[in-house]
Formats: sequence, C-alpha cells, structure tokens
Amino acid sequence: MISHKLCCYVSILVVPFLAQLASGDVLWQECDNSRNYTANSAFQSNLKQLSSTLPTESSSSPTLFATAAVGAIPDTVYALSLCRGDTTNASACGDCVANALRDAQQVCSYNMDVTIYYDTCYLRFSNQNFVTSIDNTKRHIMPNGENVTSLAATFDAAVGVLLAAVADYAALNSSKRFGTGVEDFDVSTPRVYALAQCTPDMAPADCRSCLEGIVRVMPKHFSRRQGGRILGLRCNYRFELYPPFSGNPLLHLPAPSSGVKPSVDGDGDSGNWESVPNISLSMLNLSTLEVATENFSEGNKLGEGGFGAVYKGSLADGQEIAVKRLSQGSAQGIAELKTELVLVAKLQHKNLVRLIGVCLEEHEKLVIYEYMPKRSLDTILFDPERSKHLDWGKRFNIINGIARGLQYVHEDSQLKIIHRDLKASNVLLDSDLNVKISDFGLARLFEGDQSKDVTNRVVGTL
Repeated sequence: MISHKLCCYVSILVVPFLAQLASGDVLWQECDNSRNYTANSAFQSNLKQLSSTLPTESSSSPTLFATAAVGAIPDTVYALSLCRGDTTNASACGDCVANALRDAQQVCSYNMDVTIYYDTCYLRFSNQNFVTSIDNTKRHIMPNGENVTSLAATFDAAVGVLLAAVADYAALNSSKRFGTGVEDFDVSTPRVYALAQCTPDMAPADCRSCLEGIVRVMPKHFSRRQGGRILGLRCNYRFELYPPFSGNPLLHLPAPSSGVKPSVDGDGDSGNWESVPNISLSMLNLSTLEVATENFSEGNKLGEGGFGAVYKGSLADGQEIAVKRLSQGSAQGIAELKTELVLVAKLQHKNLVRLIGVCLEEHEKLVIYEYMPKRSLDTILFDPERSKHLDWGKRFNIINGIARGLQYVHEDSQLKIIHRDLKASNVLLDSDLNVKISDFGLARLFEGDQSKDVTNRVVGTL
C-alpha cells in the first residue's frame, strides 16, 4: 500500500514536468552546478522579476534581442536572449523566451548560471556579468548523422563557401546580424541551405571574427555531413539539405565547379579564356570602366607588372575601385588571371582583397577589385620618410593581418591554397593600414590532406 501511494505521488510530480518541457524542444542546455541559489532568496526574487520582463523586452525589440540586469549585487541576475532572425511574429519570440526562462529553472534547478537553446531562440542568465563580453567559447556542436553519398569533397567545399557568404551577410546586416543562403549543388543533392547569426549588439568586425571562429572548425566536425550546426551565445550557424529558416534565402549562390585545380606550371590551358570555370562574378561594362578610370589615363595608373597595369577608378555611386588591365597577347597573364579569378571569387576573408567584378569586352580583359588607399606595403616600408610613421604597433598589426590571411588560405578556408608570391607589393593597405593580401595568380590549390607538391619550373619573385 505504501509503495502504491509512493508510485502515484512520483507520477504526479514528473508528468507535469515533462509536459511543460514539451512546449519547446530543448536543443541543448548547460547548467553550472557550482553556483546555486536557495528558495525564496533575493536571487530567486530577481529571477522571477526577470521572467516577467525579459520576454516582453525581447519581443518588442526590432532585432528580437534583449539584455538585462535585475537586482543589486551580489544577487543581480544578468540575462541575454535572442530569437532567430527570420522570426516575423514578435509574440512567438516572446513566448519562446518565456518558455526558456521557465524550462531553464526546471532542467537546471536552483543553478545561478544557465544557458538553454531552442531552434528559434536561446537564453542565458547568470549572477556574473557576462552581457558586456563577446566571448563565444561556450558552444555546442551538433552534426547531422547522415553522410553525403557523392562528391563528398566538393560538397564540403561548397558548404564552406556558402557559410562564408552567409557569415559575411550576417556581419554586414546592421540591424539583425542575420544571414541566410542557398547554394545549388548537383542532381542528387540539388541545394544546400545555411543560416548564420550574431547578437545584434556586436560590431561587424566582431561578428565576422566570431563566425570565422566557428566556421573554421566545420571540416573537423561536419566533413561529408548533410547538415550540422554550432550553437554559441554570441554567434551560431547551421547548414542543411532543406531550409532551416523561414522565408526566401537572402543569398543564392550558383553551383560550384567540380574538379577545379588551377595551375600555371605549364600543365594547364593558358590561352583559352572561355575555359574559366563556372564562378559567379559581377560583369561590368567597358564604357563604365573607361569613365571610371578617365579612359585609363596615366594619372590614374597605380602600378604596372608583367601582366599589365592597374588603374584607380571611381564608379558613378562614388565607390573607389582598382582595375587590373591585362596586356593584350599575354598568354601567361591570361593563365594567371584565370587562376586568380577562380580562387579569389571563392575566398572571403577580411585580410584578402575583395573581388568586385570582371569585364571581358572588345578584346579587353579587366578585373575590378576594392581600392586600397594606402596602396601596397612596399611603398611605405622601403620609403625612408614614410617608413618612419610605421611604429611597432602598426607593424605588429600588419604582421598580424598577413598571418591571419595566410592562416585562412592555408588551413581555414575550404580551398587549401599556397600563394607562392607573397611579397610587400602584394600586401595592400586600407586607410587604417589594415592588410589585404592580393595577387593569387601564381597560387596552387592543394587537396584536403595534401602537404607538398612538385613544380616543374621556378615561380614567384626574386
């Protein structure tokens, strides 16, 4: 009789608990058992007050993001909540945050520091002030158990390109720091979808750096997987073979070219321009570039190399550009330019020069890049007067930028690239002396596990 009553009593406690948690599917929770509060304490009172205000603050925010600090030290409750950027129903965001606050107190009973994630929102509260930090080291990796069955290496590379694109979009989205995208693939796997998000209080550079930190571990955890996600308090991403978001994707990338291995060592085509692989580039009119560069005037010339000259230009909207004009009849220049187009069009990093577009008209072959006001590093480094302004702090930042760019192309991007012509004249500087590595015409593309290669001629610069 006693056992029967005890069984019934336990059921009364457990069944409502499970029913409440079913209202929101918890993806992951982290309970800090080292710090606990007691019933009816000041911290619990502050947490109760937070539970009544934070959902409303989240749903009323245009970015669906809120932070809070309730109560006095040492019983202050600090909190952060964020709903997914494609949430169009504000009340749904508020409901998700309310569920998170309730469930967090149940799955991590009496813990003073709890993080809990759902598909459409997440929350953290703590007695420690974490809301001013952009640290994203606490993260959870969730791979999809299924593997792709064909073109696995190409699929991984395509996912890397897509994640880099949506990460850039999220970082530059000044309101929600949210990006979505789709990339065409092949017949068996028609499309890949992805989303990326940062908390909206992050600066664009911080958001991009945060996303880079979790995108670079993609090959380690998600190689050949059909999907996966990394959950982090300050930034997160997800990719799947179906849309993991609502509405139309904000970006649409074309299918990646397969089996591309650019080469300028005499074992690849050097003269047939039409053999450039299928890459997505903006096409600019020759007349537009003639106006922008004042008909390629000598006064606008920035420099000249074996491939041809580079000119400064200004588009109608005021955007400043650098136009690389290939010398007509330069077969080697065509091969190098093709290599650069294939690689730079697929690379996106703050320390690599950004490709704006290309123009192929009337026997002209022109490539358009972002303009770097401080020109190349050699113009400062080897000038006795200008080099005086390069104190150690500036030099260290330049070294750091070069290293970050190389780290990306060597290990962190989905294309493993060896530059082969890194020199001061190929290190460009913006107005704040931030580094942009340029000129990938002599670069080689390695396979994923390749660590060395053999060339049949000397390349680079003495």
